[in-house]
Amino acid sequence: MEIENYLTCIPDHRRGQGKLYDLGSLLLFSIMAVLSGATSYRKIQRYIEAHRLRLNELCGINWKRTPAHNSIRYALQGLDADDVEKSFRDHSLHLQEETAEHGSISMDGKVLRGSFDHFEDRKAAQVVSALASETHLVLGISGLPMMTVTSNMKYKRYRSLLRD
Repeated sequence: MEIENYLTCIPDHRRGQGKLYDLGSLLLFSIMAVLSGATSYRKIQRYIEAHRLRLNELCGINWKRTPAHNSIRYALQGLDADDVEKSFRDHSLHLQEETAEHGSISMDGKVLRGSFDHFEDRKAAQVVSALASETHLVLGISGLPMMTVTSNMKYKRYRSLLRD
């Protein structure tokens, strides 16, 4: 079952005439927009407008035009937080059952404090690690640039935290 199916289970508070756009699709598109960097209702609208044809095809809908930012705001602000939380918990429970037979990998990213050097025009060191959830095995750590003595000490401290 896809996340959109769980989002459509959230009760729609809008009146009949205000339900021109399906709430499940509107929520899914809003989530996609926020994950893509949208920080306002207008930016969510612009995201949907830019990708409307692909989103229509993806979800099997036929939106002729993009909802107004006021319509998006009204739909999102009227949601009951408990209903939204229940929907996401049900979806994550389904995902957990699905991955139990195959296993899962957890990913984590960090920026090492103090690794940014403005004078030498060096960007902050970033670390990405992968962990096998069932076996607690560190699968890999990557993304570290050339290290100085201080960043090497921080890296060793970070590695020791991962082992514990």
